[in-house]
Amino acid sequence: MSRSSRVTVALAAALLFFVSSAPANAQIAWTSQPDPNAPALGGCWGNCGAGCTGELWGGFPAPCGGAHQWTLTIIGFPWATGQVVEDAPFCGPIYNIYPQHDVYQASGRWTYQGQTTTGCYFHDSVCRNQGDAACFWSAVQIFAGGDLNTFCLSWAPNWWTYDTIVVGQTVNVTHYRTSNERCRRPPQ
Repeated sequence: MSRSSRVTVALAAALLFFVSSAPANAQIAWTSQPDPNAPALGGCWGNCGAGCTGELWGGFPAPCGGAHQWTLTIIGFPWATGQVVEDAPFCGPIYNIYPQHDVYQASGRWTYQGQTTTGCYFHDSVCRNQGDAACFWSAVQIFAGGDLNTFCLSWAPNWWTYDTIVVGQTVNVTHYRTSNERCRRPPQ
């Protein structure tokens, strides 16, 4: 192997080491929450629920049923951004010891799975373009006849997605920090 080939391999290995800073065995709990108002979702147009939810205004369940849920898919390598210290230390031989977890960020894709129907598309076209009063009256007209079967015709699952940076931390403790606080042991 020539000298330039060895240098290229060494640089590639170093780059791979720095790019993938999360250990392969690190279990990361992603703590970020989805944003149902993310502009890329378009308000989940046609979803049978208020925006990107499975509920109607007032907290009532969506009329046509079905699954309404968020899922997160990590689409890039996590990178370390620091550490977080647990609030509750434990007592070492002399000083308090604080467990620490590594904090990571990664590119993530949030997906909202909802349900669409012809009636939900109709409702959204009235409600989102006409305002609250028109929306209220369209809902009254739709539900006054009590024919939910017509409203829920052509029921189908649908998915809306957006990409963002998500934050998480290791599930298991990765480091321990000894403080300069003396342990307070109960008298024996």
